[in-house]
Amino acid sequence: MNYMEKENKTITVKVESLSNYDLAGRLDDILKTIQRLIKSHGDSAYMEYVVVDSEDSYYDILVTRKETDKELSLRITDEANEKRREELRDRQEFARLSKKFPQS
Repeated sequence: MNYMEKENKTITVKVESLSNYDLAGRLDDILKTIQRLIKSHGDSAYMEYVVVDSEDSYYDILVTRKETDKELSLRITDEANEKRREELRDRQEFARLSKKFPQS
């Protein structure tokens, strides 16, 4: 499939992170934080709670959007490179197995 046939995918992007302390305290302060997030990132942005370990966690603010043409081009290049690497690994594996199990 060439570049012109590929479509821009919908992707999820982290736009901000908040500590637990950003969402602790008086409800009117938390509301101001949420309103600022909506103003900055739109009302379709959402939060995801991320636990790093038992003592560390935070919130990511995420948005979904169509990938840009630049991101599309980079993804296509990455996919083509991965396909070439996979083919090289397959050829190397085939050569290794051909030596190990020669045809009579």
